[in-house]
Amino acid sequence: MAISELVHTKHSSKRCQQRGIKSEYLEILDLYGKEYHCPGGGVKVMFDKASRQEVARECPDKQVLDKLFKLYYVECGGVMVTASHRRKRFH
Repeated sequence: MAISELVHTKHSSKRCQQRGIKSEYLEILDLYGKEYHCPGGGVKVMFDKASRQEVARECPDKQVLDKLFKLYYVECGGVMVTASHRRKRFH
């Protein structure tokens, strides 16, 4: 789903602002990220190994890549619930 089509909740907008997550980063995540189903019916969008390699070919800036690859967001029914940085590995 294109990020422009995603509806942001007040919570997700506030969290993106607090965590310094740029809308451009969310667009890249939306384009290249992989969807993983979460308990409760939500979908977590984050980068997998293949998508990381694809983005790395297009963006040579290591600092931007480090920020990008730690991002994820959770959506439910086309509504972005929250966005954050991964601190540890998801299983």
